[in-house]
Amino acid sequence: MSNRSSVFVVCLIGLIVSIPLYHFKSRSLRSIPFEEASVKPNPLTIDTSAYPTIESVLQRAESELKIMYGAKIVDSEKPLLVSLENNIWTVVGSSKDAGKGGVSEIKIDKITGKIIHISHVK
Repeated sequence: MSNRSSVFVVCLIGLIVSIPLYHFKSRSLRSIPFEEASVKPNPLTIDTSAYPTIESVLQRAESELKIMYGAKIVDSEKPLLVSLENNIWTVVGSSKDAGKGGVSEIKIDKITGKIIHISHVK
């Protein structure tokens, strides 16, 4: 038998053996449609803070300030200014009349959501 014939025979035997193995293996694997596949998020990239975004802390701060000082005062101090430093959100009202009256200020812990400080500065 020549080299060419022996290569042909080996390839043919490999093909014959691989077909039943492929069929058996494919039946044991369950195909999951894309919609059903559950993609689990990486726990290291999820922000589990009580107030992870500016929008969330702004909503909480505005509601707390309205309870404390009234909607009229809080609405007159809009837009509220938001900053984050050392995981502490600071929300401060903006004064339209410089030197006249004061502005509301609230500090909220980003991680726990606890109100650390609330005041109306003159």
